Amino acid sequence: MYTVLIVTFLNKNKNLIIIYKSSNKNESLIKMITEDFDVFVKRYKEKTNTNRNMEKVKVKEHVLPKLTITPISADTRNKANIDYVEQMERVSNGLPLVWDDSKFNQSKKGDLFGFWMYKEHVRIHVIEGVSKPHERLPSWSTNVGQGDRNVVQLSTDNVVIPWEIWINNLDGAKRCMGTAPVKKGLDKILMYSLNKEYRNKETSKSTSTFM
Repeated sequence: MYTVLIVTFLNKNKNLIIIYKSSNKNESLIKMITEDFDVFVKRYKEKTNTNRNMEKVKVKEHVLPKLTITPISADTRNKANIDYVEQMERVSNGLPLVWDDSKFNQSKKGDLFGFWMYKEHVRIHVIEGVSKPHERLPSWSTNVGQGDRNVVQLSTDNVVIPWEIWINNLDGAKRCMGTAPVKKGLDKILMYSLNKEYRNKETSKSTSTFM
């Protein structure tokens, strides 16, 4: 087995010479890698840049999505309940399901958004797009203090987390005072929402606990 000891090149023909030294014997081996030193440098740079780009992709692939939840009151006179019913009607008519972001406007495509219904369940959707505040629905004009919030478009497909699993298994929030990013129990909630195998496991665990 050889390890690199010295790297040099001949000025006359620009031949790259690498001198290897054996790790087992006291001998050296001279080998010409390429006839053109400039070609060698170019290839080295290309390989280095490719490796760096791959590392960036790997980091990006492991970034977990954010989750925002909004409370939906059971009171049919409540504005959030009225807006939610409106959205269900829009979906039934083939229109997209939309809602307003939290006051931080940090949601991005690929993040998650949940409708939190006290002592019932939490319904988790995927954010499929984000629009600027000027695209808010006219019916939202009476929502005081929310006119500067972005609009998130949500998937019609969703994952329903039963209340007892949300509280007992996932350590989800028992209170939700407004549209806000989730911090409490986030890792478990994301795992439940995104991993079917984990979801089945937790559902089975909950069923056996309450039998």
